[in-house]
Amino acid sequence: MAPDKRLAKIFSDQDLNLATTAGHWVHVSKYRYVDSLLSAEGAQHSPGRYHRQGEIPALYFAQSPITALLEVGMLFGGPSEFVVRRGEPHLLVVVELEIPSAVLDMTDEANHKLFKTEYQELTGEWLMSDNPATQRLGKAAYDSKRVVAIRYPSAKWRGEELEPNLVVFRDRLCELRGAVMRAYDPQRDLPRKVKAIGRTPYNRRKR
Repeated sequence: MAPDKRLAKIFSDQDLNLATTAGHWVHVSKYRYVDSLLSAEGAQHSPGRYHRQGEIPALYFAQSPITALLEVGMLFGGPSEFVVRRGEPHLLVVVELEIPSAVLDMTDEANHKLFKTEYQELTGEWLMSDNPATQRLGKAAYDSKRVVAIRYPSAKWRGEELEPNLVVFRDRLCELRGAVMRAYDPQRDLPRKVKAIGRTPYNRRKR
């Protein structure tokens, strides 16, 4: 990964290519945090691949339920032999996301060259490092105030067909015109504290 000063310079370049995403993604959270689902509160208490603890309000999404469960350690193994891990209850929710022209795509090999990184660095072990390259990238992207999300390769699918994940900076999403984040919850089963961004929640159905 490029040094921090170089990262800041790349993000200040107005020609930096930022993508758009629109579609449905999957988020998994421990059930005991259901009241703060999609609030990014968890990032205050634990670090992630693209954020340091307490530094960035980050939310992580996967493209499929299987990848989401793999990422939180509820599943192990490969596509032909998944093993379920016994653990505390989790909540899986489908989330509609729309992020116009503010997504850094780190699955794009052109960006690998630009940022002087590679798949191994992006998907490798980060917990044992004092200053992980991916966290440095996340901090520089966040500090630029131009990037709302980073699309990145899942570490759980190395050697398999690429399936990207998404980390979203929640406060930047709130500030972005045209952005949407809302859980698919047509019967309003989620707590009222779970708020949508950019669009009203699904209508309550009569029971």
